[in-house]
Amino acid sequence: MSSIYKDKEENPSFQLGRFHFFSNFDSGNLGRIETLKENEVLPELKKRVSENEDVPVAPPCPKTRRRKTEEECRGPNLKGNFKCWTRPDCAGTRFENGNRTWFNFGMKVGFEAEEEETPEDWALRFNFQNLNKQAKLFSQGFSPVVCIDKEENDETTQWKRLSNIYYKTIDNQFYMSFVFNLSRENRYKTHYFAFTYPYSFLELEKTLNRFALQYENSPNIYFHKAIGTYSYENRPIYVLTISGMNGLTDKEESIPLSSGSSPKMFRSKKYVFISARVHPGETQSSFIMDGLLKMLLRENDSISLALRKKYVFKIIPMLNPDGVVRGHYRTDARGINLNRVYGDPDPRLHPSIFFAKKLILYAHFGKISDPRKISDGDSKTQVIEPLKSEVFPSTYMPSKLDISWYEMTETSRCSEGDESIADFSFNNFGGGANMSSTTGGKILDVEEEETSFFLSPTTSASSSNVRSTTTFSEAFKKNMDEDFNRKLECTLDGPEQNLFLYLDIHGHASKRGIFMYGNHFTDLDTKIDSMLLPKLVSLNCPNFDFPACNFTE
Repeated sequence: MSSIYKDKEENPSFQLGRFHFFSNFDSGNLGRIETLKENEVLPELKKRVSENEDVPVAPPCPKTRRRKTEEECRGPNLKGNFKCWTRPDCAGTRFENGNRTWFNFGMKVGFEAEEEETPEDWALRFNFQNLNKQAKLFSQGFSPVVCIDKEENDETTQWKRLSNIYYKTIDNQFYMSFVFNLSRENRYKTHYFAFTYPYSFLELEKTLNRFALQYENSPNIYFHKAIGTYSYENRPIYVLTISGMNGLTDKEESIPLSSGSSPKMFRSKKYVFISARVHPGETQSSFIMDGLLKMLLRENDSISLALRKKYVFKIIPMLNPDGVVRGHYRTDARGINLNRVYGDPDPRLHPSIFFAKKLILYAHFGKISDPRKISDGDSKTQVIEPLKSEVFPSTYMPSKLDISWYEMTETSRCSEGDESIADFSFNNFGGGANMSSTTGGKILDVEEEETSFFLSPTTSASSSNVRSTTTFSEAFKKNMDEDFNRKLECTLDGPEQNLFLYLDIHGHASKRGIFMYGNHFTDLDTKIDSMLLPKLVSLNCPNFDFPACNFTE
């Protein structure tokens, strides 16, 4: 685990007796931890408060199906009982908000000779006091994960799910705890605990560098990696171009990049644009992206060959590296939910979204009439001072916010990947010290505030004569707002409309399985087009849940 990209003052370490806790690494988050006082009693998490609430117990034993009690899980050798708080997004700044679900921290145990011969495992209990309400997620079998540092162990070590989990919502506050058995053989090795499987910015960079070394000079695969722009805190926004060698030309794309040469252009190929990780806590989107990249880069796989032959893939694997590095759950360094700014992204405040939209427009309309005017400044040399958090003493307590909480229901319809909690992000202009936002703490249904600016497959020429004005191309032009065109300082033109698909990968905090949310169209043929891809995926992937997909307004 590397401490790169982290300021130690932002994520302080804590020494509790022989236990040392830290989170000063990429994606780390631990706001505060303290030892349970001698006479302090925590809420009993294994009993119901009412008949309507979930029973927060550990998962059943696979053999007996009997659930362990809390006392059984804790065992007689409880060596540590800790109260924990995760840091809210943008903690200690004027942009601090109520998103506080992600945690990721390390633990080291100091050596004491008199206890070296103790043969028993140690039980450690961690009690989280301030997480967003995630009862539905945990009721479906979700559990945090633990890992022994690979640098101190062999390469086969993997993150593993914790088994002894307890949770309950009491007086509108969600409590979650887990008991970890620390084995004697691993007692003095560094352990990491996380809300779910982490995928850091550093890990992404290592993955992309490995792909570049392997495929940039491949005779069969076109692979191009560049830095499209830089984030608000000056981290690179990587953009990949992947395709087959057929249709390759000597001409370079005219859209300017911040670093690296421009990719080559292709003849007679549609573009597929894929992005992920606009919400930092949705790490599953990065794992899906990782698998997708590996699939597209298989040299001899028939499906991969067919996809590369037909399409050019434009991929931004991480839209919000600032939030990822800071250990945020949902927002960027300024408390903004970047998934809400596609309508009018600011090139200085939301550079990754501005660049993504610019790239999609280029793919859709074919070319930019005056590419010299599209530059949003020399972003390569433009360094914006990162936000600095206050130094948190060991007595730091997260802000108490007057917030109404929301739970997803089975029939809830929303336009984002994770809406099991209220959206606490600030508005597009940066917000302030208060908690006002463009949504007012309200979950947005598709038909209310959010507009989809990117479309599924374009219509085919063979059926264009029977399409209504609600086709993909018409809707795309309708949703192009004039203010964004003004920021581009140029016009987009071109006879071809080359964007075949835009796929933005998210994670969901309450719905199970794999599914897609697509655009709604009144025209039947266009509606069928938008539903075709998820239907085909469901026929080829047993884990994909087509009935869970949503195409409503």
